[in-house]
Amino acid sequence: MKLYILRRLAQMVLTLLVITIVVFVLSRMTGDPLALMMPQDARPEDFAAIRQKLGLDKPVVVQYFMYLGGVARGDFGKSYKFGEPAAGLVLQRVPNTAQLTFSAILVGVLLGLPVGILSAVKRDSLFDRFGKAIALVGQAAPTFWVGIMLILFFSVRWRLLPTSGQGDWHHIILPAITLGIYPVAGIARLTRSAMLDVLDREFIKVVRIKGAPELNVILKHALRNAAIPVVTFLGVTVGALLSGTVVTETVFAWPGIGKLTVDAILFRDFPMVQAAVFVSALFFLLINFAVDIVYLYVDPRISYR
Repeated sequence: MKLYILRRLAQMVLTLLVITIVVFVLSRMTGDPLALMMPQDARPEDFAAIRQKLGLDKPVVVQYFMYLGGVARGDFGKSYKFGEPAAGLVLQRVPNTAQLTFSAILVGVLLGLPVGILSAVKRDSLFDRFGKAIALVGQAAPTFWVGIMLILFFSVRWRLLPTSGQGDWHHIILPAITLGIYPVAGIARLTRSAMLDVLDREFIKVVRIKGAPELNVILKHALRNAAIPVVTFLGVTVGALLSGTVVTETVFAWPGIGKLTVDAILFRDFPMVQAAVFVSALFFLLINFAVDIVYLYVDPRISYR
């Protein structure tokens, strides 16, 4: 177990190193940030002075190793736009993104799990067909389109919920549903598939022969043994949503990491982009690592020896 943990930690460090290289290169390919920062009447010597102040006058390789050294110390540099440490600005947005992400996961679990269980129990019924239709639409519908449709009906036409921004609990309903549509579909499909496989096994028949209540058979015996693929999906989805809320946060002007990243890209704020992507990737890797550990408690048969 200890060897497995050390190996996974080494893999995480290597993955983060590759991510720093990719993000560093791609961010430089977006253009010169001074073209957006400097006024139109700026003189060439003004450009040279700011370029030297930001360290952009050095060779790209030197810039990268300076950046990498800062990352090792937890310093991602100062934001070009705000003039404050980029890491601090990103960490300020983490709670907002986490709130939206876990609200979306809650929507996915509360809707997807019952739909998947009932679809498996009532196989080939009208409800099963309805559940499969929901899963198909949920995985096929683009997130931005779902968000716009929800705003159109619930905010513009019916005036039930706010269109954007962050405030009380009303503001998170539409973004959470928009972001939660895909988890609903994925959880429903995986739960149905796994439950169908488990319900056909011999030990389920033995439990039923012993006279156990059907609800107990489904929830205690079948669902627990069918939980591994669902837990895997949840782990990957939580990480993906934490690092991929860009579209939803942009559509609803939600002040999270995704919205901050989009604004930073448009402004060519290299330190901010690099910090945001690094933090998002770190969360993704840590959550996937946590899922591997959770496996041990969900299914004692799994061992990492």
